[in-house]
Amino acid sequence: MQPARSEFISAEYDSPAATLANLPGPAGLPLIGNMRDFSQAPPHTVLENWAAQYGPIYRFTLGRKRIVVIGVHDLTQQILRARPGQFLRQRKLSDAIEETGFHGVFTAEGDDWRRQRRLVMQGLTPTVVNAASSRLATATARLAGQWAQAADSGAVININNDLKRYSMDAVLWLSLGIDLNATEHPDQPLQTAVDRWFGIIGRRLRLPFNYWRYFSLAVDKQAARAIVLLREAAHQAIDETRARRAQWVDNPTNILEALLLEAEREGSAFTTDHVFGNAVTMLTAGEDTTANAISWLLYYCSIQPALTEQLRASIDAALGPAPGPLDAAMIKRLPQLQAVCMEVMRRRPVAPLIGLSTASAVTVGGLSMATGQQLVLLPRVANRATPAELDSLPLTMPELDAEARMAANASTNQFAFGGGPRLCPGRYLALAEMMHVAVMALQNYDFELAIPPAQIREVFTFTMGPESMPMRLRRRNPDQSPASV
Repeated sequence: MQPARSEFISAEYDSPAATLANLPGPAGLPLIGNMRDFSQAPPHTVLENWAAQYGPIYRFTLGRKRIVVIGVHDLTQQILRARPGQFLRQRKLSDAIEETGFHGVFTAEGDDWRRQRRLVMQGLTPTVVNAASSRLATATARLAGQWAQAADSGAVININNDLKRYSMDAVLWLSLGIDLNATEHPDQPLQTAVDRWFGIIGRRLRLPFNYWRYFSLAVDKQAARAIVLLREAAHQAIDETRARRAQWVDNPTNILEALLLEAEREGSAFTTDHVFGNAVTMLTAGEDTTANAISWLLYYCSIQPALTEQLRASIDAALGPAPGPLDAAMIKRLPQLQAVCMEVMRRRPVAPLIGLSTASAVTVGGLSMATGQQLVLLPRVANRATPAELDSLPLTMPELDAEARMAANASTNQFAFGGGPRLCPGRYLALAEMMHVAVMALQNYDFELAIPPAQIREVFTFTMGPESMPMRLRRRNPDQSPASV
């Protein structure tokens, strides 16, 4: 007996057709479909431009596969809430990650996902992140010291690279208990390995043929070396944490300790392979995402002086001109800054497209889709953040009451961290990192883009970020020493 067809209804927009064959969309070439269109621009901008042309529900083809694109807000919400039962992560993405040897909560589905999700969330709750404020403060102070040196020398720096190292330090420290200090010691092999991992996943997602299963090119051999390094780092962290078991067994202090403790419980379905997979997931998932979000925040501050001054005034009023290390209570006094961070992520989402497939037959906005149909969600289109809005409309302080604005952001989600049951488990850590860096940066430095804003390009590998973000920094207080930041 066939299961009943699920139906998702939109109050905003109905599909222009009931079947895929009648959906509008770009014409493709024989055999390859629209594959060639993606060689000219990042995939998310190609899909967003087609949405402007064909509407927020359309189709395109890759080879012989027809893929549905949806950029309607309420349908996006419903679809994300229906995971993982009705909609699954696109198999090509999961396969690309698991082929590198890492299976964790990001790629898991069904009961396996539910078990892993519960465990990972135990290490990423607001309470755990708040307790780690001192570690974030230390990492932020190191970054401040590096930026003070850059400001004093007048050098142009790529702040996105600096922020990737900062995020790597934060996520390693809080998830695996490793103090890498890539911020003060750049060009760490582990940092390079994570960057290459992101690159190989993004590259393989765009290719129509899985050639690497049969032979390796130079880029694949380079990626293989990076994967070996990631595996070695994860295994070393696991071995060292196990060796210190007596110190944390009664009170796990990071994600890895919590995972190992669960794996040791009698009857646990959580294996050492799960521990390893999620250790690497934390290692890779928390770096680019947060670094890119902070980079875009500082980008908007650099091109909108009025926004910078408004934010500084709100920070000074809430914390004073020299607040010292930030803690959870201080962050709560900065709802305006939090709201601006959310608005930045609406305009520049680190995940501008979400690939899914249907677990059974569904009807979405009047469009019938069969089991296994591939679809792509476009959060920026769903949030009505048009390309013209990105820079031409000022990003201003919230006009509404800040608490009401934050409540609105939470209720609509804006998809900055996904949505539904698979809402990003690292969202509290990501926001805490953004707030620590934003307060430090705004109170101590002026930022000036070293190239025209129009030359800052979005690129997409596994996440979306700036191709580069070259800036000059100036101290707000020239007499201030790095140690006092």
